[in-house]
Amino acid sequence: MAESGVTAFIEKNRAYIIFIPLFIMLPALFFGCGSGGGSGGGSITTTLPEQPTVIVASDLTLDTAPNSFDIYRATNADKTVIFLHGGGGTKHNFAYELGINLSKVGSDYSDVNEQVLIDNKVLAVFPQGKAIAEEPKAYTWENYVMTSGGDDMQFMSDLVAFINAQYKITRFFIVGHSNGGMMVNRIWCEAPEIFDAYIAISGPPSEHFLNSAACSPVVVRPYMGIVGSDDMVLQDVSHWEDQTWTIDPWVVSASPKAFIDPVIIGERSFLQDRVTAKCSGIVDGGDADATVNGSITTWSFCNDSIQLVRVDSAGHSIGSLESVSGSTMLDMIFEFIARVE
Repeated sequence: MAESGVTAFIEKNRAYIIFIPLFIMLPALFFGCGSGGGSGGGSITTTLPEQPTVIVASDLTLDTAPNSFDIYRATNADKTVIFLHGGGGTKHNFAYELGINLSKVGSDYSDVNEQVLIDNKVLAVFPQGKAIAEEPKAYTWENYVMTSGGDDMQFMSDLVAFINAQYKITRFFIVGHSNGGMMVNRIWCEAPEIFDAYIAISGPPSEHFLNSAACSPVVVRPYMGIVGSDDMVLQDVSHWEDQTWTIDPWVVSASPKAFIDPVIIGERSFLQDRVTAKCSGIVDGGDADATVNGSITTWSFCNDSIQLVRVDSAGHSIGSLESVSGSTMLDMIFEFIARVE
């Protein structure tokens, strides 16, 4: 090709002539750097972060207690929340009521609300209460209101120690519904150091703790009580500010030998005791210190670490509290934990 022809060809195809060597070099830039004999470079690798998931282990037991328990563990968990079912309940059904286990079938653990555990970085534990021989279906907890026939205080302590040793998690919270909440209150009074915060849903303390010596916690942990204003089980209707409430006799009659004492302390009355113990605050009478948001009336003291939530027109069950308030129990629970942890 004549020189003038070569020049014309180069000018016409300049972009392609520049591009071709770069195209040839690209594989070496991306794949050849540092490979082979000692060029001193390092290869470029990309590792995607592992996505959290939830691992379920069911019907576990400890060597020190007969109770079984289920674990729903988010792999990014940085806290443990133990959930205690109510009298006559089961661990699986309580997980279903709260919306963690999405299957009603008691042996089914295949459909779990993973996102709520991952989002809140929670390892959830659901223990199974025991029943005395005389009332074989009254699965419950040893809390001065009912009896399980076992040492549930020791079981809670051993369960926390097991989770800590197994998963190296050091922050522990406890939630209970109904008689499970009454057990939560026993621990809050007698061994508060076991957990970092306490939440009782429709589960005030036994009248056993009216004696200040019986409830004199060595450390006053954060506490949230949630109660419906129309709770026919606790019979708080027209008795909201009374010192004590009495569990419906019809409920007691279903398993009378499992009940020790059906008289409980009213949550509103005991609020002053908690506030005094935590921060020496004063709770005014009535609803003067409360804030109202729709059907939810909240008393909050001691930098929001002591709270009482009344869901107006709601009953005893998780379903009633949620449908009337428009909030899920899990949202209320995890929001409180986030504030106090």
